[in-house]
Amino acid sequence: MEAITSNPFRLLGVLSNCSEREIQKNKSKLNRYLDVDKQAEFDNEFPCLGNIHRTEKMINAAFSAIEINKNKLLYSLFWFLDSNHLDDPAFNHLRNGNMAKASEIWSKVTNSSRLTSKNYSSFNNLGTLKIASSFNNGSINTTKLYEGISYKLKVIESNGINEL
Repeated sequence: MEAITSNPFRLLGVLSNCSEREIQKNKSKLNRYLDVDKQAEFDNEFPCLGNIHRTEKMINAAFSAIEINKNKLLYSLFWFLDSNHLDDPAFNHLRNGNMAKASEIWSKVTNSSRLTSKNYSSFNNLGTLKIASSFNNGSINTTKLYEGISYKLKVIESNGINEL
């Protein structure tokens, strides 16, 4: 679960396929907030996954972690990305704390079609959401965890991994 809740992309408040400029912008904002002893908030940290309390050390470590391409791929696999028209509505539900509705949107795609370069983000995002929601109050829902891992494996085994 820590691969998701402490994901460097989440700590920086960005989606995994964002631009370098957006990463730099958020890093600057985070540092400005820390300078005045406050916590910045971003749309893409999804509070329904738990609260984040960032430190300067965490921000620097997150930024350093995604500078290395190999690491960037790994962290991308365990975070959300926006690459098709269904992702944004699902993200809006996550921002409002409605994980079930976000899951429903991505499930429509993953249940009705095979993974392609146009829908790989739905498979990746649903996998991330299933894994994140499989951990609840110290217990593990093994069915959700297995489903999440199975979506991730589909992405890894497809050309979708090249898109990450």
